[in-house]
Amino acid sequence: PSHDTGGETIQLNANVKSIEEINLITNGDFELGNTGFSSEGWNYYNGTTGDRAYVIDAQPKNTMWFMDANCSGVGDDVSGSGKMMGLSASYVKNVAFWSQEVNIDKGTDYSISLKATQLGNYDSVPVEIEFYVNNMPTGIRGTISTVGCTWNKISGTWYSGELLGPVKLSIRVFNYNGGIKYRDW
Repeated sequence: PSHDTGGETIQLNANVKSIEEINLITNGDFELGNTGFSSEGWNYYNGTTGDRAYVIDAQPKNTMWFMDANCSGVGDDVSGSGKMMGLSASYVKNVAFWSQEVNIDKGTDYSISLKATQLGNYDSVPVEIEFYVNNMPTGIRGTISTVGCTWNKISGTWYSGELLGPVKLSIRVFNYNGGIKYRDW
């Protein structure tokens, strides 16, 4: 459009890029259960495994008996009654507890995020987790508060650069506390 200021005409041109938000993650809300992702070195809880175990459930405490009872009523952060991934970890570091192949485009910014909470109030060292692409850190790292039952958002932007096609997106525990038997979150 143009605008007449009384003596001169100003021509304004705008290029608008449509930004369409598309979730590239399959089963990111875990409503389909234990499917669409993999866990490296972690075991799906079968009633006997404990350390490095995970479960997909609306109430992980009800399934994994050893999880802290302080958080037995916490619901997922979307509906309050949906499924979530519950983890129990102690001596685990730099092992992907969740990973999935994702198709990406070159030269594109991607928003990556998750929400997590500790399922108890007993841990003195907060859990730190980090996102990886093709086994390389993205720089997106965050801390899960030691205050149990409080959802924490960990997010950031990752630039794909020259990468194209399927890449492996994974989430790993960055630190661990060897003095605590289980880290339930």
